[in-house]
Amino acid sequence: MCIALDGGLRNNDNNVQVVIIHGKNKTKMENFAPANFDNELNGKAFKDNLGEFVIGTYAVENLVNATDFYLDVVQTVCAQPEVKRVMIVPNAENAELYETLRRQMHHLDDDNKRITIFAMQPLPGGNFRQEILGYSLMNALGIKSEEIKTQ
Repeated sequence: MCIALDGGLRNNDNNVQVVIIHGKNKTKMENFAPANFDNELNGKAFKDNLGEFVIGTYAVENLVNATDFYLDVVQTVCAQPEVKRVMIVPNAENAELYETLRRQMHHLDDDNKRITIFAMQPLPGGNFRQEILGYSLMNALGIKSEEIKTQ
């Protein structure tokens, strides 16, 4: 929900599709609850003041590498005319993924879609909005800004 809010979603009867892409040998997310892709997340849904969130989890199969699969999913989602907002949380440590994603976003018509990419630090360039993922994670964990001490 925090990512949806940071991506510009507001209270309404929105239909939100959450797509989680993971490695074939990975069965769950670390440090999250619920975490198990097949038993606790895939095919589940919940409704709140932002709308209905439907979760789908997809393993990267041996037929394609993870970067290509991820980029194909993003391109397919962005190509749908009924999709108005896209929030992307890429593995920004994967320079190939981020660079190709940045080039892919350059060719999209951002006037009709609001695309926001979340990362732990600002990323250079691109025809998309950016948000710092850490803020959404801190909010989700209940951490207040005044609790953070700077050195």
